[in-house]
Amino acid sequence: MKFTIHEQFSSIVWVAAVNPMNLTPDWFKHYEILSSEDCEQANVAINNNSICSDYGWFEIIASDKKIHFKLAKAGLEQDFVDMVSSVISVMGTVKTYGLGMNTKITYKVNSFDDYHKVGDELIPKGKLYEASKSTLIGNPEVHIGMARCRIAFENSTHHKANDEPAPIGDNKFLDTIYLDISGINEKENGIDYGILFSFNHHIASVKEQEIEFTEQLPSVIINNFISDIANNHETADNIMRNILS
Repeated sequence: MKFTIHEQFSSIVWVAAVNPMNLTPDWFKHYEILSSEDCEQANVAINNNSICSDYGWFEIIASDKKIHFKLAKAGLEQDFVDMVSSVISVMGTVKTYGLGMNTKITYKVNSFDDYHKVGDELIPKGKLYEASKSTLIGNPEVHIGMARCRIAFENSTHHKANDEPAPIGDNKFLDTIYLDISGINEKENGIDYGILFSFNHHIASVKEQEIEFTEQLPSVIINNFISDIANNHETADNIMRNILS
């Protein structure tokens, strides 16, 4: 294989006006969202208007604008989904601005040439070299490389002439998957040549700050988060395989 998976992380970001100081281990214990054992072993740090709670298998960073739920251990996705959906259900009267279901996958690439081949295939450089008149200080030879490639997966109905974006069925939201692909070099982490895939499944309300939207979020997360991870993994694998096969 010319590439291997180095690491993968998943998270959920809930953008809503919440009181972050409610999200203490005692709060989770009171609403029976987490076990007493989880709550007792949590490490909590409070900084200004935010609170960070590390429970070992997941971490929560909460401010007055959003809550970031980060899954730390693979294999516990269903427990993670149950926990996040329970938090949102308890806070069901909070108005939501948006939701992000995120997957980050880092690949190690075996050679310098294959590392650059990924960037060259995603963003062909020939036309850029022909068009570029940009110069660096001292006029050294310029290398054009892919810093980041952003791709959007959207509902095709959003792109019909004169049509306003509309939700599907009875949903109160619109969704887009953003994929950022970037090259990384992190020798301190054992990555000489790496490719990072960052998927953000961004879900936004049809109308700003709808409570009805908040009420839909638990089922959205339950029905989509785990499949999102699998689908994103397959997408990233297919892209890498198609380029480096």
